[in-house]
Amino acid sequence: MMLHWWIVISVLTLELAFASLLSLRQIPDFIKRSVASLCTNATFKKGQFVYMLFGLALLAETLFEIYTKKPVASSDHEAYHHHESETLALHMQALISGFSILITAVVDTLSDLTNEKHRMLRDKEILQKQAKNNSAEAMKLMKESSSDSTLTDENRELKKKLIEIEKERKQMDDKLLEQEQAMKSLENKLQDFTLLLGDAQKKAV
Repeated sequence: MMLHWWIVISVLTLELAFASLLSLRQIPDFIKRSVASLCTNATFKKGQFVYMLFGLALLAETLFEIYTKKPVASSDHEAYHHHESETLALHMQALISGFSILITAVVDTLSDLTNEKHRMLRDKEILQKQAKNNSAEAMKLMKESSSDSTLTDENRELKKKLIEIEKERKQMDDKLLEQEQAMKSLENKLQDFTLLLGDAQKKAV
């Protein structure tokens, strides 16, 4: 196997490791945040883009070789066997390069989702603290007021603010749920990709 295919396999192995760290539930959050931060680094992103172009070029070249390969008569057993072996190798190379490009895209999406999820969790925590502090202050002011008619403008403004904060908190919860569902969907896809790679490796042996 040529050097560039060893590069593809090496990068694929690295990307699978990143994808596993980002998707497995057993991995601690601080490790996921670190990996996601690395994968969203500008230099890393540029490297991913260059590699994807490299992978697409290899995939296109391999597919071209597959479809332009001339058939060999089955009567010439040695030549036919050699032809079939080369064709199988080309199919495996196409599968590996295509799979590597796909996993690179999955890692990119997973890292973006992980960063977004943790950003939302931080925002949610801030909103919850604001709501808690404002609720305590509102309760104190309500006790000092005998009825709604005696509420000062400041009290009414505080009630209005609390309603807005609660609305924002609910929107944040909905967004977090969407992110978690997207992450779960990607985790399922990643498992399918891993099984596919395992099957491909078995066929190659």
